[in-house]
Amino acid sequence: MRGSVRKIVAVIDIGSNSIKALVATRPDGGLLRPLLSRTIDARISAGLSHPAPQLSHGSVKVVGRAV
Repeated sequence: MRGSVRKIVAVIDIGSNSIKALVATRPDGGLLRPLLSRTIDARISAGLSHPAPQLSHGSVKVVGRAV
């Protein structure tokens, strides 16, 4: 008899103000069960409303560390 296979899945959502990460396990045919869920405040879009829009160095560093 074969045992069930457990899959680990992950997703990263990079938005304009936050970065969300989810790592979950999914048994065969089963529902996702979160192993790790995290939201990081990044404020990536903070400098985009200026006349010369640009990403701030701080925001880029936050994204780099998160990913």
